[in-house]
Amino acid sequence: MLAAPTGTAAAAAAPHTKVVRYHGYRLVVPVSWPVYDLAAEPAVCVRFNRHAVYLGQPSARQRCPAHAVGRTEAILVSPLAAHTAGAGGGASGPALPGAADRNAQPRGGSSTQLGVPADGITITATWHGDPARIARALGVHSLQSSNPRKPAVHTSGASPRAIHRAGDPVFTGLGFDACSTPSPSAMSAWGASPYRAVGIYIGGVNEACSQSNLSPTWVDEESAAGWSLLPIYVGLQAPKNGCGCAGIVPSQATTEGTSAADDAIAQAEANGLSPGNPIYDDMEAYTTGGTNTQAVLAFLSAWTTELHAHGYLSGVYSSENSGIRDLVAANGTGFVEPDELWIANWNGQANTNSSVVPSTEWANHQRLHQYQGGHNATYGGVTINIDSDYVDAGAASGGALFPNGSYVQVSGSPYFFEMAGGAPLFVNSWSDVGGAQPYTVITQQEFDTLNPVPADGTLIETDTGAVYLIAGGAPLYVSDLTQFGEPQPLLVDQWNIDNVGNPLSHLNPLPSDGTFLTTTTGLTYRVAGGAPLGVSNWTVFGGVKPSVTIDPWDVQNLFDPAAHMLYRPMVGTVVEGLPSGAYWEFGPKNRYLVAAEPGAVRVADHGLLPFSAIPCRVPGLGHKTLAQVKAALLKADCRLGKVHDRPLTRRRHTLRVTKQIPKARTQHVAFYTVGVTLG
Repeated sequence: MLAAPTGTAAAAAAPHTKVVRYHGYRLVVPVSWPVYDLAAEPAVCVRFNRHAVYLGQPSARQRCPAHAVGRTEAILVSPLAAHTAGAGGGASGPALPGAADRNAQPRGGSSTQLGVPADGITITATWHGDPARIARALGVHSLQSSNPRKPAVHTSGASPRAIHRAGDPVFTGLGFDACSTPSPSAMSAWGASPYRAVGIYIGGVNEACSQSNLSPTWVDEESAAGWSLLPIYVGLQAPKNGCGCAGIVPSQATTEGTSAADDAIAQAEANGLSPGNPIYDDMEAYTTGGTNTQAVLAFLSAWTTELHAHGYLSGVYSSENSGIRDLVAANGTGFVEPDELWIANWNGQANTNSSVVPSTEWANHQRLHQYQGGHNATYGGVTINIDSDYVDAGAASGGALFPNGSYVQVSGSPYFFEMAGGAPLFVNSWSDVGGAQPYTVITQQEFDTLNPVPADGTLIETDTGAVYLIAGGAPLYVSDLTQFGEPQPLLVDQWNIDNVGNPLSHLNPLPSDGTFLTTTTGLTYRVAGGAPLGVSNWTVFGGVKPSVTIDPWDVQNLFDPAAHMLYRPMVGTVVEGLPSGAYWEFGPKNRYLVAAEPGAVRVADHGLLPFSAIPCRVPGLGHKTLAQVKAALLKADCRLGKVHDRPLTRRRHTLRVTKQIPKARTQHVAFYTVGVTLG
């Protein structure tokens, strides 16, 4: 199987390289790389974060560390007939020799699979910073990366968000994760363990271990055996990371997050994990702040948005003091939060408590806690190196889902519902949905886990022929379906449109606050108090944010009830203008300045221009303290500008206004700056 670099082979290799042969195939690799014969050494872990050549089929008995991340230059050569899951499970590429050359080398952290039928082998090769070394080893000019995949193209509303399975309750209890998926026999032996959930690595540019056991059959069999599955995707890491992993390019973070989600979806589906299941991005510990935090949050926001768009739940695994802390800080700022948090804190406490995550956040069975790092555990005579977890969240499994157009009834209830974008819409009359339909009886608990409103982008149609697109839970009218590529809307009961806001309809009368909308003509808005406020530049929001593509008809016809939006925010709506930082409350006719209010919708100052504001009527500020000045200016719809004082005087008595600019009783535009001198 293995030819040592002697004789003719040695003469053909450079002094610092050696020739390795397997089934007649020839590799030229650095002389320092170890070569493992997997048939002779079945306990060797095939992992791609170390320089090595692996020959043969990865064994079901390989002993891997519980956790390993990152990629470097490494090669696995396996028999073609064997089922070989490579780094990320990519499909077989072009045959070698004679593989199609590519001019551009893929970026660090990629992999490829190559079939060589003439020699009866499959090659899995990974690289980080030196793809040229792998190309030389394989005897080709360049490589074609099979990971990340090209983002899949999906039509708007093609897949629902977070559909839940019948009979798939929240799992609460102990779980474990291992770098390489355990074999079926190992899983059977571990039936004697206290664990009933298992983390499985399904891919990613920084996935280190091979997955020779993972397959749709494995997923189905272990699900049937009662195991709850936790799919993990090891994508790009923080730009400055401690694992030497391929990192996010800050300027491309959003695009890279979307691509990672698309690849994760492809890997999940290839292993029988359908929409409705969670996928966890593994974001290893990093130094928070600055570019690192900004890039990670942009990446994860796009990751969550893309998973939601295609029916998957979003999860994030990270250290409590880096990724989890940043996610908590971003909550409520317009950042698209993941559905579930997997908190790494090796404190030995088998619960989901966290000093970093407030008890009111991710509180509805949305947490996992990795409470112990890598250690050996033995059950049924089988030893696996694992991380231990406590799970209180919806886990994954194989099995049927509630797809769009399926019908459910809660046990003991006379009501029927049709699934649309993961939410149940009321069926008032079977005739409105084409006649009586088969349905599934579910429990109230299962019903309560369904989406409260359909996923953004879901397209629905009534028997009147009217088509609507869901944005922020509200149905926005579609005047011309061709602008969305003519996807097929879901036929629903007209009753839901006529009764938006009714709990049975599961539709909002207006899009929820903070929803970003982009028309098919390219104009962008953010909803506040039911009204679309213009966004001229994404910069004020820290970069491009996920938005729902809608028909421009809705913005052009705000007085038409079918638009399900308002021409101005509802009375009492409070917004924070950006970049000014001014807080405004909308009254019946005008907007006026108010004190900072937590939870205010952050909107662009540009979007506020069409709405008149009460002018700044400069008050008299003489002899007022600075605190009194701030209160008086806020009440007068003015703002404080430069403040001049005298340091020597400041130490002797309370400073009061001696001069103001402009003078009292003058009128200016709202939020006008007033400067004062204190003495």
